[in-house]
Amino acid sequence: MQSVFTALKQGTHSQHVALENTYPFSLYQTNSAPDKAVYLDILNVMLHFHKQVGVVIEVLNTHSDIVSLAQLLNQTSVVAALEADIKHLEAELDAGVGKKELHSVFNQEFINVENTPSVALSAMYVWLGSSMGANVLLRRLKSTSELPVNYYSAMAECARAWVEFKQQVDSLLPSFAAQEDNIHSNMLENANRWFAFLICLGEQVTPAEA
Repeated sequence: MQSVFTALKQGTHSQHVALENTYPFSLYQTNSAPDKAVYLDILNVMLHFHKQVGVVIEVLNTHSDIVSLAQLLNQTSVVAALEADIKHLEAELDAGVGKKELHSVFNQEFINVENTPSVALSAMYVWLGSSMGANVLLRRLKSTSELPVNYYSAMAECARAWVEFKQQVDSLLPSFAAQEDNIHSNMLENANRWFAFLICLGEQVTPAEA
């Protein structure tokens, strides 16, 4: 039987590629040094994403296995690092440049989807999966610019938990499956919804000329 993580990697590939080619993440597809305003857009989008994941996990705070897995995300450190980097950039840019209000599109992407373990598990998959490239981006940012990198440093730390996360989820899946029908397919559908959520957030900060 195909592992859930193999299925997730294969089943989210097209959405992953779409996200990489969506502003502001498309910044990383070039070799030029990041523009501060574009980098700030990335951080604002990711702050909205990480906070929304926190909301989903909080709703399931009576689910001990979800709470245990969520500890691997280092949520407090990641959000604090994002807020510090955003504050730093906003101080350097003209007043008001970085203050973009992002409208929540969570309900739009997850319409009629109950907040079940698969929603939280798929969110953690996207969160920790994205951390796997943090070390590469961290080295690149440090070598090509003077941008604040507290966020990517925090995500690089998260990457250390990737193997443990997969092992724990694999061992807990039978228990999750007993609580939620079609847990495997639900995780895949919801992971794609999380990618779509990020794409929608990116579209909100896209400049008119981009």
